[in-house]
Amino acid sequence: MKHLKISPLKLLVLAITTLSFSTFAGASVKLELIDGKKFTDYELSGQSRQRSLKTIKKDLHNLFSNLSADYLKDKQSLEIDITNIDLPGYIHYTFGHASQDIRVVRSSDFYKVYFTFRVKSEDGKIIQQGQHQLREFLDLSSSIHHRRNSSRGNVGFYKQPLKEWFKETFTS
Repeated sequence: MKHLKISPLKLLVLAITTLSFSTFAGASVKLELIDGKKFTDYELSGQSRQRSLKTIKKDLHNLFSNLSADYLKDKQSLEIDITNIDLPGYIHYTFGHASQDIRVVRSSDFYKVYFTFRVKSEDGKIIQQGQHQLREFLDLSSSIHHRRNSSRGNVGFYKQPLKEWFKETFTS
C-alpha cells in the first residue's frame, strides 16, 4: 500500500477551500461586489486597493453567512450584490521609508453599505428581493462598543445593524 504525502501547506489550502464552499445550517450565501473600484471608501490600512476589496468581500461573506444561518430557512439561498461601501473614518497616508498608512476613525464618523438581495428557494425561485441602504453613526463614546467592534475585524461595525435588518426582514 502506497502512502500519500501531503505537505502541511497543501493541507491548509485544502481545509480553507473546503470551509469557503461550505454552507451554514443549510442556507447558502453568494456575495458579489458590484463595481467595487467605485465604492466610496473601501481601502484597508496596509493593503492595496485590490487586496482590500478581496478582504472586505471575504469578511462580508462570512458576516452574511453567519447571519443567514440564524434567520433563513434550510435550503434557502441568499444572493447579495454590494453596490457601495463606506468604511468609518479615512486613510491617513504617510510617506517615507518606514511609513505605514493608517485608518483614522473618529467618534463622529458614519459608515455605510448599500446592497440588493434575493432569497431563493431550493428550486431557484425568488421568494423575496429588495434593496437596503445601511447608514449608521459610529459611536465610539462607549468604550464597550469600541472594544466589542474593534475585535471583529474590518466589517465588525456592520454586524449589529445587519443583524437588526435580518431580524426585521426575515422574521415573520
